[in-house]
Amino acid sequence: MTHTPGGGRAEQAARIAATSWYRQLYVQVLVAIVIGIVLGWRWPDLATDMAPIGTTFITAMKMLIGPIVFLTITGGIAGVADL
Repeated sequence: MTHTPGGGRAEQAARIAATSWYRQLYVQVLVAIVIGIVLGWRWPDLATDMAPIGTTFITAMKMLIGPIVFLTITGGIAGVADL
């Protein structure tokens, strides 16, 4: 068994390069932004009716920030113990 330098990074890079363009997160975010702009411009009443969905999403993100920060700090402290 031979060991290749880089630990299989070439295969990982090839797999990432083979991913379809529409499966990339930044493409999906840009498409969602464009859809939101068109929706607000073309059908402002529908966009206003969808405000509770946005408010619920923002509230959910606020609820997740605390546990994420706590777990990040706890994991960092636990990692230092191995030094």
